[in-house]
Amino acid sequence: MQVYRSAVASVSAVLALASLVLVQAQQPQPQTPAIPMPPPTVPVVAAPRMPMAPPAVMGASVTPALEGWFKNADGTTTILIGYMNRNQSQKFDIPIGPNNKIEPNGANGPDYGQPTHFLLGRNYGVFTITVPRDFGTKRLTYTITANGQPQSITLGIPGGYQVEPFFRNDNGNTPPIAKLEPTGPEMKGPPRGIAQTLTGTVGQPVTLTVYATDTANTVDQMNQFGPRPAPSTARGDAGADPAAGGAAADPAAGGAGRGGRGGAGAGRGGGGRGAGRGDPPDPAVGAPADAAAGGAAAGGAAAGGAAASGAAARGAGAGAGGRGAGAGALAGRGGGGGGRGGPQVPIRLTWSKYRGPGEVTFSNAEPEVAADAETVKMFAKPGDFTGKATTTATFSEPGEYVVRGQLNDSAGNGGGDQCCWSNVHVKVNVRAAAGAK
Repeated sequence: MQVYRSAVASVSAVLALASLVLVQAQQPQPQTPAIPMPPPTVPVVAAPRMPMAPPAVMGASVTPALEGWFKNADGTTTILIGYMNRNQSQKFDIPIGPNNKIEPNGANGPDYGQPTHFLLGRNYGVFTITVPRDFGTKRLTYTITANGQPQSITLGIPGGYQVEPFFRNDNGNTPPIAKLEPTGPEMKGPPRGIAQTLTGTVGQPVTLTVYATDTANTVDQMNQFGPRPAPSTARGDAGADPAAGGAAADPAAGGAGRGGRGGAGAGRGGGGRGAGRGDPPDPAVGAPADAAAGGAAAGGAAAGGAAASGAAARGAGAGAGGRGAGAGALAGRGGGGGGRGGPQVPIRLTWSKYRGPGEVTFSNAEPEVAADAETVKMFAKPGDFTGKATTTATFSEPGEYVVRGQLNDSAGNGGGDQCCWSNVHVKVNVRAAAGAK
C-alpha cells in the first residue's frame, strides 16, 4: 500500500511539471532584435589576372597607353598615345562619352580625336594631342571603360618619356613618307588630325589610295664609327675570286651592291641578314640599277655557293641577298635570306576602322605597295623604294567614319623609341543609299 501511494505521488509530480512546461511554451516569448550587418566598404570586383597569365579570350579591359612626347619646331609639344586591348577575340566600339573620354574637356568636350573602335592587342602611336608651349606640368586624364572595367592614365609631358618618332640614331632609319593625293602634302610619322576627307554611300565601295616612299637605313650598324673597310679577300667580300667564294666586283656579275659584303653562304650575309640596300636607285623606278642582273646572283650567290673558303668566311648565310641587291632587288633592300626571317617587304600598309557607327569592310586591308615609276615623280626626295597601293572600303551604315592607314617599313611596328612608321587618318562621310528609309 505504501509503495502504491509513492508511485501515485511521483506520477502526479511529473504531470504537474509537464503541464507547467507546456503552459510556458504556449506563452509568447520576447523577440530579440536582429543585429544589422554593416554595409560593405569595398565593392566586389573581379579577381585580378595573375602575372604571366595568358590573355583573356573575352571579358578583359582596354588600357590606354602614353607612348611618349616630342617637341615641335614651333615650341608646342605633341603627346603620342596608344592602347592595349587585353582580349584575344573581343573588339570594341565605344563612343565618345562616359566610357571613352579625356578630361578636362577641350574644345570638343571629352573628344580629343581618340579612337572609338579598338582592335585586338597592343596598338602603338594611334593618335596624338598637341599641347601649347606653356602646358608645363598640366595633366589630362584618359579613361576607357570596356566590359565594365574603367582604365585611366595620366597624359602629360613627364621627364623620361621623350621619344624620337622621325629618326633612329642607331641605324639612321626614318618613317615612310605618304601622300594621299598626287599633288597633296607629304606626311610621315605620327598622325596629325585628318589627312583627307572623302564621301561615300552605304554599300558602295570607296577607293583609298596611298602613294609612299621610303629610304633604307643610312647608318651601317656593322661599322658605325668610320668608313667601311676596304674589300678583303679573307672574308669573301667583293674583289675576291668568285670561284673561291667571294663576290665579283662587277655588280652586273652578282657583286654586293653597296660596299660588296656578299658571298652566298659567305661574307656578312648571303641570305643571312636579308636586308641589304642594293645599288643606288634608278630615278626612273626607284629600284637598284642592277636589279635585272642582281637576281639570284646578287651578293656572289651564284659565284661562290658551296666553295669551302666562302663557307669559312663570317656568317654562313643560306641564300641570295646579303647586304647587296638580292633576289628582291626591285625594293633596293636585298633579297630572300634566312638570317632575319626571310624576304623583307619595303613598305607594308594596313587599313583599319578607327571611328564610325557601323561596320567597315576592306576589299584588302593590307594591299601591296607596288613599285610605280609615276609615283616617284610625286615626291620631292624619293627614297630607295617608291610605290602605290589601292584598296576599297565599304560602309554598312550612314554617318561619319575615320579609317586609319598605317605604313611600316621593314623595321616593323612598336618599340620604346616609337620609330619608324607613319599613320594617316582619312574621314569618310557616308550617306544613306537612294531609297533607303
